[in-house]
Amino acid sequence: MASVWAARTSGQLPKIVAVKLLRAELSDDPDFEAMFLDEATLVSQIHHPNVAETIDAGEEDGVLYQVMELIDGEPLNLVLRESKARGGVPLPVALRIVGEAALGLHAAHELRGRDGKLVGLVHRDVSPQNILVGYDGSVKILDFGVAKAASNLQRTKVGQVKGKYAYMSPEQAGSEPIDRRTDVFTLGIVFYQLVTGKHPFLAENEPATVRRICDKTAAEPPRTLVPSLPEDVGRIIMKALAKPRDERFASMAELRRAIEQASQTTPLATADELAALMQRLLGPRGERRRAAIQEAMQIARERSNDPDYPPPQPSSPIALAAAAPQR
Repeated sequence: MASVWAARTSGQLPKIVAVKLLRAELSDDPDFEAMFLDEATLVSQIHHPNVAETIDAGEEDGVLYQVMELIDGEPLNLVLRESKARGGVPLPVALRIVGEAALGLHAAHELRGRDGKLVGLVHRDVSPQNILVGYDGSVKILDFGVAKAASNLQRTKVGQVKGKYAYMSPEQAGSEPIDRRTDVFTLGIVFYQLVTGKHPFLAENEPATVRRICDKTAAEPPRTLVPSLPEDVGRIIMKALAKPRDERFASMAELRRAIEQASQTTPLATADELAALMQRLLGPRGERRRAAIQEAMQIARERSNDPDYPPPQPSSPIALAAAAPQR
């Protein structure tokens, strides 16, 4: 739907930010434009350390953009991939990542409008690709591109399904009304993957995966795959993955509290411990990206002093500098 670049703001106190640009082939599609702007409108109202901050949004030369904080980190799917060859993600780290993600999602679910009423925001696309793990040990939820507010900004067409098929709740895949418990289910899928290294419902193709999500058969208990997994952690995962939504945690806050209770026997990793793991797994990748960004910014600074390369003068305060792509 969009590409993400590093950029430098203009003004007296420039800083490096991330700029998400709606892809050119989608810029003439009213539905995608509406989704893109809705995301910016919603996320800019969420202020929480576990949600990637949206700073600004607008249009420049016919291109829709969002300006976000630049997070020095990697998506969780890369962490999973790199961990697999090293025996998997340590349980204390898995508990921390899911617990922090739950806090960010709870903040989104609790978003209120000017009237003080809940907006009814649901992410609808919680997946390893949309959970960013920072090299400083932070965990951030991002990409609310298919999020939906019940009140609603741009209404989803009846029967329209949005999100990744492998990361949907039964009600979402069945085009039924959804609520925050949909995100509980999909974070449960992520939790299962972190603990076992496997997706609980993945089949040979997308239709078969959706059928496994929607049928009444429960996921294979994670302790079947990892016998050493503490019983209380196994119960948390299975409750999050309950097919009937009434049997799941009612909120991300409940899920977080359950993880905190489990931490009495299995302590959560600290931010420093998560940062150390990130450095071991993906440190060189982060170093290469930081170097590429610094090189691009140096070129931009040199060009700003060259009369043959006049500085950009957009109508908005954001100058889209040439820089290294983020994704």
